Amino acid sequence: MTRIARTFSSVLLALLLASTHSAAVFAQPPIWEAQLGTTLPGQALDTVDNGTVDLTFGTMSFPFNGATYTGADILNISSNGFISLGGDNGTGCFNFDCSGDPAGLVGDPFPRIAPFWIDLDPGNQGGDIYYNTFNDDNDPEIDRIVITFSTGFNECTDLVSVCFLHAQVQLLEDGRIIFGYNGIGITDSLTTDLLVGISPGGGVPDPGSIDLIAASQLPFDSGTEPTIYELFSPAYPGAEDLGDLNFIFRPNGSGGFILSETMLDPPVSMQPPVWESGIGVPSNAVGPFFNLLGLDDADDATMGLTFGALEFSFPFNGVTYTGNDLLFISSNGFISLGGDNGSGCFDNDCSGDPQQLVGELFPRIVPLWTDLDPEAAGGEIYVNSFNDDADPESDRIVITFATGFFDCINEECSALVQVQLEEDGTIIFGYNGIRQTNSQTSDILVGVSPANSATDPGSTNFNAAPSINSGTEPTVYELFLAASPPPIDLDGGNVVFEPNGQGGYVVTTPGIPGAGADPGRGGGGGGGGFGCTTGTAASVDPIWLVFLLVAGVGYLRRHKVHLTEHKMRKAA
Repeated sequence: MTRIARTFSSVLLALLLASTHSAAVFAQPPIWEAQLGTTLPGQALDTVDNGTVDLTFGTMSFPFNGATYTGADILNISSNGFISLGGDNGTGCFNFDCSGDPAGLVGDPFPRIAPFWIDLDPGNQGGDIYYNTFNDDNDPEIDRIVITFSTGFNECTDLVSVCFLHAQVQLLEDGRIIFGYNGIGITDSLTTDLLVGISPGGGVPDPGSIDLIAASQLPFDSGTEPTIYELFSPAYPGAEDLGDLNFIFRPNGSGGFILSETMLDPPVSMQPPVWESGIGVPSNAVGPFFNLLGLDDADDATMGLTFGALEFSFPFNGVTYTGNDLLFISSNGFISLGGDNGSGCFDNDCSGDPQQLVGELFPRIVPLWTDLDPEAAGGEIYVNSFNDDADPESDRIVITFATGFFDCINEECSALVQVQLEEDGTIIFGYNGIRQTNSQTSDILVGVSPANSATDPGSTNFNAAPSINSGTEPTVYELFLAASPPPIDLDGGNVVFEPNGQGGYVVTTPGIPGAGADPGRGGGGGGGGFGCTTGTAASVDPIWLVFLLVAGVGYLRRHKVHLTEHKMRKAA
């Protein structure tokens, strides 16, 4: 699997970064909530190296070590990879050392749940911390709280030592705790200790470190012991073993926990039929010298990559982009091929604009062009590439926009949107959580165009038919006017553009309620976008759940079935 580079000098960084991520692990654990939700409200941790933020449990009731946390009880989140129950244990740092610390785990006053306690840095190193809640049944209470740490490490600030993490903790209403690891990149520059585990704190005895992986395979019953942890000292290289694992802590009725790697009734992530959960590294993950280029702290900005750094070739409208050709990413929800079309703003208006779509110089691919804001509203843009077969080149580039809207800086709006570029020219948009309110005043545009004064064919309703064949027309888009009621009707599904051999596309919309199912891509199913808010619960219709599981099963694991079927159809 190759890695990405962002460019101050595109070619130079490509050469340097192509070999820096060899330690990275990208594989989805069996249990992973792909709907990250919103960045943390109030004091967003995306611009804080060492900080905490307080939430409350609200309608969620979570039992832990004889106490039940609910209502106004505090759920405190540290930027260094752990949460505290009932109060603030601080950032996990002592005398400027933010290593995972067994003495702090058992000795600090409040219970601590630590999926990845180490010196993380969502400020300088990019990334963010996301929060979501879910109601998985029909009662009025929240059943799950999900917190995702998607960030870099403080120690990895030099260009040749890029470290990044996607780790998640889920709290279930019956007291179960799920840790998940969906992308770990570390190098030998990482010298701090890592602690993974749970404890009621308050001065309880320290039972000592155990091998969590070996114990979870038993499974392991801690009896009356409520503290279970492993200390990786230092984190490198041991943390690599966490890879695509889950650790599930289930109360055993004796004061301790049963630790296992699987569970009989895991929570299901309702996501589009095609969705890549291994979202990659933050756009700001190459060190502080290049912070000004990072899209996590820029409202309106672009970032350039080269196709050669990604070892990828992509055909679009008769041109194949590869080598030193440029791929530009805008913080406002689109990418440009071959050059920079800017951030998509004109006269301080960053709305999606059909005239700019067809009139700008370079081709544009637009999963969600609107006034997004990964700065004040929090969030980040992530990039990854994948080799899905045995050849030496990448087969897919995946760019994920996980951010808020400029119009909704109080976190009431959020977007989790993805574009996948495949080596045969297929383009896949995925919508895995879009929350809007009436305060969102920018138009939204979704589509593709070769630009360079192309003809404007007008807006197309992607939901109108099972498939749309544009014939010889290479520009296909839908414009959602801000004056129309939110939300847009693509959430929970995909918009797939397959080259039709005539210069245009066959467009299908698997997974979108109201649109026809494409049997070659796994069909429909509603869902995605549930619960992408910090304060409301979400409900899942079990009929839609079963339908999505059956229709989209081929896509829930790296969508390799999709790739195989797609190549078979092309060969036929």
